[in-house]
Amino acid sequence: MRQRKAARQRVASIAASQGVVAMNLLDMGRRSAAIEQMATTQAMRMGVDSMNRRPFFSSAEAAPSSDFLVCPYCEFRHTSFSFFCQGCGALQPSPEEAQVGHYELLDCDVGFDVDTARLSKTYKTLQQSLHPDKYAHKTKENVPDVQASADRASARVTEAYRTLLDPLKRAQYLLRKKFNISVLEEEQRVNDPELLEEVMEIQERLEEDPNTTQEDIEALKKDFDARVCKLVNTLSDHFRRADRQSLDESSIREAVERLQFYYRIKEELQQWKPK
Repeated sequence: MRQRKAARQRVASIAASQGVVAMNLLDMGRRSAAIEQMATTQAMRMGVDSMNRRPFFSSAEAAPSSDFLVCPYCEFRHTSFSFFCQGCGALQPSPEEAQVGHYELLDCDVGFDVDTARLSKTYKTLQQSLHPDKYAHKTKENVPDVQASADRASARVTEAYRTLLDPLKRAQYLLRKKFNISVLEEEQRVNDPELLEEVMEIQERLEEDPNTTQEDIEALKKDFDARVCKLVNTLSDHFRRADRQSLDESSIREAVERLQFYYRIKEELQQWKPK
């Protein structure tokens, strides 16, 4: 009886420290309904239907360690990573510690094609729920620093969002995680003389040609915007074929390397100033 009372007080203390209404854990009949209600509330907060919610991990990235699927406060066992415990509502250990990947954090299907509007909506919803200022006064004795945990989780979500939003970073991440292929590493060299020559010619024109005008720069910007768009579509085709067949590593590596150089040229075009 004393153990049950102590357990209830422990969960109540943690729930109060994180602004969560404690549930009566001793009433087993009500516990299941309360857990489902809390899970549904959290899912609504994240814009996800809890009844149709799929696991956050997939074959593309390692599933989180089982140790991090157990709430450290009430010991509720989750079947997938969640920012908030479905048992007591407490903020869970950071996704970095749980080894959760970018796609799982933002509830995206693993692949190169991403619904950026949905991605941004999920990101904003998560950032509102995880903003460290919400937990500034909710840390008590014997309870971990909740604000620091929220800060780490928020930073991790931002990292995932920026990676998946950018086609180049997304391609690199997907190749590394799903196909174990590293592209654009420092020790790797680009073996495309035509591409290197093209980049050098444009850089020399931007740096040395006094006759270059703003109109020339605007024309180059449009040209490279079109080139980037075409390469992104090419990468999309490569990754879709890879889901059905084997990955054409040589072609996809070439496309990613070319996309990186186009990014650099676009950046230099933005920074250009008349001589």
